[in-house]
Amino acid sequence: MIPVTTPTFTLTTGEADLLADAVELRVDFQQNGNTVQLFLSDGDLTVEDDTVKFTLTQTQTQNFRAGKARVQLHGLSSDQTAWKTEIATVTISETLTRDVISSG
Repeated sequence: MIPVTTPTFTLTTGEADLLADAVELRVDFQQNGNTVQLFLSDGDLTVEDDTVKFTLTQTQTQNFRAGKARVQLHGLSSDQTAWKTEIATVTISETLTRDVISSG
């Protein structure tokens, strides 16, 4: 991932039944104290079978620095059981600028 872009991620859990039973999902994306959280209830996440897809905005990626970031999916089942996936890592590349680009 490169900061100040709009990357799309797909997390594959191998647990279609677990995702189908989830009443809430949250993705935590973190690096050096900078945390971005995305929620199913806010429409930030798309679930299909055993995968969760999400796209970060330019602003959400703006403060990430070259190195590694950590990603984890946190869910709540219909019986109120909370669960988390193992932490995954994403490589953050360098960027020359940190300015958001827009069409207007």
